Amino acid sequence: MSKLVYLAAPYSDPDYDVRMLRYYAATYIASELMRRGELIYSPITHGHAIATDARKIACRPMLPTGWGFWGPHCCAMLRACEVMLVLTLPGYEQSEGIENELSFARDHGIPSMELSPWDFIDRTAYLKDIVKPIDKAGAE
Repeated sequence: MSKLVYLAAPYSDPDYDVRMLRYYAATYIASELMRRGELIYSPITHGHAIATDARKIACRPMLPTGWGFWGPHCCAMLRACEVMLVLTLPGYEQSEGIENELSFARDHGIPSMELSPWDFIDRTAYLKDIVKPIDKAGAE
């Protein structure tokens, strides 16, 4: 049986677009890890939907997005995991949540390691869409 893996990623930012990009990145990486057979818990994927979508369904105020509210939830889930992966998105080194999650993992003997989002992107396909080939015949 596979180990349950906690996928930490930065989230909080005053800029809504930054939060959305972080949410999409964490969700994509979680889905790719799941495709590979990993058992993944992504607090950003889980929490973002609850924090933002509940207000659309019940016309209630959005839940807080900071560590003060989500910390107990994150620690309870992290306690159930055997390893923690830290998604190294921009801002991860300044993330209060990741700092607290790493501290919790250390205190509870849960190993952690960094994971680059670039490990999951086919750079060749990505570049093919944005870089146009040079027509050598017409360049002379």
